[in-house]
Formats: sequence, structure tokens, C-alpha cells
Amino acid sequence: MNKRSTSFKVFQNYKFWIGIVLSIVFFIWWGIPTVNKWQADKMVDELCARDGGTKVYEAIKLPAEKIDAYWITNLPSIENAKVDADYYGVSSRIDIRGDSSSAHINDLVVWRNESDIVHAVDKKVMARLVSYIRSGGDPIGPWHPSHYRCPKNGFSPNVFVNP
Repeated sequence: MNKRSTSFKVFQNYKFWIGIVLSIVFFIWWGIPTVNKWQADKMVDELCARDGGTKVYEAIKLPAEKIDAYWITNLPSIENAKVDADYYGVSSRIDIRGDSSSAHINDLVVWRNESDIVHAVDKKVMARLVSYIRSGGDPIGPWHPSHYRCPKNGFSPNVFVNP
């Protein structure tokens, strides 16, 4: 009877320590990426507060059908613009943290995206949107990487004027 209770206590201790080890592994697997994402999201907010958002140099007169619900225009990029296009868009991307060309989709990447609306005739920049985006940094798993962006929407409504 004594040996049986001793072996039962050892078995109970074994379960306890397995639970502790699994909990530690879980918190490392989930916790470290979560803290890294939180720090990257904080960086995105700080950078966005400094110079993010829309700057309007000259309001653009567009018919309502060319402006969608999120105030992002249907303007083509400079490569896809037709010869008779009035405006076209130009975008550039700069990695701030991480490498956006990495093959690992879960890698944590923070980048600055700058989008300009350019008047085709005189090449004048009409408006500029500076946004900061975080992608990835999630725990390893079968899901798609999460994203965080500032500002949340595209060009602000004061860029476009309905003639």
C-alpha cells in the first residue's frame, strides 16, 4: 500500500511538471511574438503621428464615380496610365524594420508607404499619402499574417472636390 501511494504521487508530480513545461512553451510561442507585434504597432503609431497622413497641395476635381467609399481613387499607376489620363499615382515603399522581400510570410516587417497623385500634364504632385504598415510577427501557425496600418484609410476626403 505504501509503494502504491508513492508511485501515484510521483505520477501526479510528473503530470504537474509536464503541465508547467507545456505552459512555459506556450507562453514563449505566443508571448514573444505578441510583445514584438505590440512594439512594432507602437512604432507605427509614433511614426504616423510624426509625418503620416494626407497632405493636400491642390484639391483635385473628380466626378463622384471616380471616388470610392474609402476615398481612394481609381487612378492608374504611372506604368498603366493611358496617354490621355489626367492623373496617375506613384507609390514608393521603404522597409524600416525587417525585409519585405523575405520568403517567410510570418516575418515581422514595418514599412513606410508614400503614395502621390500626380497631374499628368505638368507632373505636379497634387496630394501625398504617407502611411506606415506592420505585417507579420505572429506565432508560427497555419493562419495568414496580421497587419496594422496608420492611417487606417487612404487619401482623406479633402483631397477630392466634386465639380
